[in-house]
Amino acid sequence: KDTALYTHAANSSDITVLSDGWYKIVTNLSVEIVLGDGTGRSVSSTQLYVNGVAVTGTLSYGYHRTNVQGYNTSTITTIQNLTTNDVISLRFNRVDGTSTLTSVSGGTRILVSRV
Repeated sequence: KDTALYTHAANSSDITVLSDGWYKIVTNLSVEIVLGDGTGRSVSSTQLYVNGVAVTGTLSYGYHRTNVQGYNTSTITTIQNLTTNDVISLRFNRVDGTSTLTSVSGGTRILVSRV
C-alpha cells in the first residue's frame, strides 16, 4: 500500500487518490452464487467508478452457471488520468438470472500504480 499515492479505510470500498497523475488500475473481482435452485444461471457485471461515475471501457461480465459451478472472476485493466481527491470504487451487480450473487471472501484485488 503506497500511502503517498492513495488512502483506503478499512470496511470501505473507496480508494482516494492523493496526487495528480496517470494511474494503471487492475482489478479482479470473484463472484459466486450463494442462493438459487441449483440450475439458475445468472450474469453479473463489474465496473470501475471514479467519483461515482462509471468509467467508460471498464465494464466486465461474469457468467454463473449453477451453485456447483457458480464462481467467476471479472478482470478490468485501465489507465486513467486522475486528480487529487478522486475516489475510485469497484461495483458489481446481477444483470440477468434469478440466483443470489455475492463477492467471494478474499476474492477481490485492486492494484493502483502510478505510471
